[in-house]
Parts: sequence; C-alpha cells; structure tokens
Amino acid sequence: MKLVQVRRQRAGDHLRIIGLLDSSDAHPYFAFPQGLEAAVSESADAFVPALLVPSLEKGEPLEIVPPISRSLATRIPRIVDVLLALFPNFHRVDVCVRSGEESGIQSGNWVATLFSGGVDSFYTLLKGLSSHTATEFRPTHLLFMRGLEQRLDESGAADATLAVIEEVAQAFGVRVICGQTNLRMLFGLNYELYYHAAALIASGLVLSNGIRRLLVPSTYSYGQLIPWGSHPLLDELWSTESMEVIHHGAEARRVEKVADIVAHHPQVLQYLRVCLKNQAGPANCGRCGKCARTMIALEIIGALAHARTFPAVSRRILERTLRADSQIFVQELCDLARRTGNDESIELLNRVVRKQQRRHAIKTLVETTPVLAGLMPHFHRLRRRLRDARLPAIS
Repeated sequence: MKLVQVRRQRAGDHLRIIGLLDSSDAHPYFAFPQGLEAAVSESADAFVPALLVPSLEKGEPLEIVPPISRSLATRIPRIVDVLLALFPNFHRVDVCVRSGEESGIQSGNWVATLFSGGVDSFYTLLKGLSSHTATEFRPTHLLFMRGLEQRLDESGAADATLAVIEEVAQAFGVRVICGQTNLRMLFGLNYELYYHAAALIASGLVLSNGIRRLLVPSTYSYGQLIPWGSHPLLDELWSTESMEVIHHGAEARRVEKVADIVAHHPQVLQYLRVCLKNQAGPANCGRCGKCARTMIALEIIGALAHARTFPAVSRRILERTLRADSQIFVQELCDLARRTGNDESIELLNRVVRKQQRRHAIKTLVETTPVLAGLMPHFHRLRRRLRDARLPAIS
C-alpha cells in the first residue's frame, strides 16, 4: 500500500482530506464541515493509523510519501511491535515514511473526546468535566464520526444519533464535531477487534490544528487488559507534536463506570446508547452482549427502570445473551451483585458462569482431540439444518 499524496477537496458544504493511494480506485478520506477549515490539517499524520493497521493485517508493505510528524515517525517501530504482540496473526512488513520539519507551534487548544453515547464515552466526558480535572484536560468538544459505528452506506440512522449527541453537548456545555469517513468501507478487517481506535484517532488527527488533546475512552480497565484495538500501550503512541492522544478511564471497570454515572449523573440514563446492533440509531436492541451486560448492571443497582433507551426484555433472554458474552464482563457483574447483595442476580449470574465454564471445557476438549475437531464442521452443518427445518415457512 502506498500513499502518494494528501489532497484537500471541497465537497458541497464539507471539506475533504483525501489520501491518494497508488494503484487503487478507492481512496480513504475524512470530511468535516467547512466551518472547521481552520482546524483541519493537511499533513499525512492521520493516514498513519488509518493505513498501518490494515497493512499489518494484510501483510502488505506500507509507504507514505508525504512527510509525517517527526515524533510519530520515530515511534512507528514501537507501534508495530505492540500491534504484533497484541495480534500474532498480523505480519511484520516494511514501513517507509519520512518525517517533516518540527514547527514547534501548538495551534490548537481544544480537548476533544471520542463520543458515541455509551458507558465509556459518558464516563470519560463526566470525569473530564469534574472539578478535580485540570483545565487543560477538560473536554471542550465531542467527536462523532459517521461511517465508523456502521459503514457509510449503512448509517442512515446517524442523524438521530447526532441529534441525541447535540442534546448531550448542550446539557453539559460542550460542542459537537461531526465528520464522516469511508475507512470502514475500504478495509475488510475485524473493525471492533483491530481497527476502531486507530480509525477514530486518525479522524482526530485530521483536526490537529484545532484539537490539542484527544481523549480515547477505555474499554477495559488496567487490570483486565486483553488484545484489543484500543489499548493503553498503543493509543497514546499515535500522538504528534500538535495533538496528544490520551487513553482515558482505564482506572475503572465497566460496572464501576455504570455505578458512578447512576450515582452522580442519573440524567444520563435518558441518553445512554450501548448497542452493537442499533445501525447507528439512538436506541438499544436489548438483546446484544453490550445491551445485556449494561441492563443487568443497571438492574443490580436498581436503575434499569429509569433507563428509557432500553426496551423491556425478559431475564431469560438476558441470561442467554450473557452466556456468549466476555467472561471478563460477566465476572464484573458477579462482583457487583455480591457487593450489593442482590441474590436474584447472583443466582442468574452463577448459572451464566457455569454455562460459560462448561462451554469452555467442551471447546478445549474438541480443540485438543483431533477426531472431535474433524467432526465439528459436520456437527455445525447438521445443527444449522435442524434449526432451519424448525423455522416456520413464509407464506
């Protein structure tokens, strides 16, 4: 992959920063309202995280012809080492960049936080706005990008999401930056696992003439770290002389973030959106893993009835969904239920844990027994046929 040029282009009432790739008809771009023109940087810095992660995943050498930040260029070998350690299926490839001259000028003074309306987003925003936070780290802007939660061609409900984010911004005295990018349409890698932080940080780097610090809400706490696209060892390495990237909120686990939000800012419950299947809309499905774990946490602390963005879902469905969720998040919920003495939730979560342990034991047995491993594809095909046979006919 070779980035030969960065081009600025006006598209209607938006300004696009396009990375022209050699031997490609589709080029990555970032677009922002023309009113943000003074904040937009035409450097190639944003295309380092945007292109490096896909290059390592594909095993394709990367060359970036336009100059990039000197500090970022010097950290690329370390970034590659961290990514390869996190994701052993990635490939070490040649990465060719050249650094520009250091200007030494900090033109921006905004503190932007990546914001989707979820638990991690709200925790970072609210902690950043607390009286204990130094002024230079207090959020001034929320950054929301169309085309990353869902592909651009599947983001029809983003307007409704943006309306909610605008309402949140007004309530907390900050401003909204809304842009769009086609990154998720160009690269077919696992977005959540590998790419979500790199793509969002790249979007922030485009605005590095305005943004001085970019807060990246953590997914996991420091005590839970696993291979994940957003990581305290990785996120901050994307910083440049102009923009500092800060991995934020990893001192708290997800259930602690939920409890903190409910205790100090219960009004947030009317906006909370955590869903994996919402197609960029403002509501929650109630049936995906993120919905289930959040709803159970809210139920344990007695706040679910006040969270209007979640539908009514039976505990049986929530329990079944949690069985397939991360053991890390289920353990958090167990700890929360025990701390609060919620016996009904303890019983439900104990059943979930037993099911997860049984599934893990079976998976380990199959993976370590060649005969069983060879039979599993046939078993899965048979199970799909039986499931399909039970589906009602469409009249």
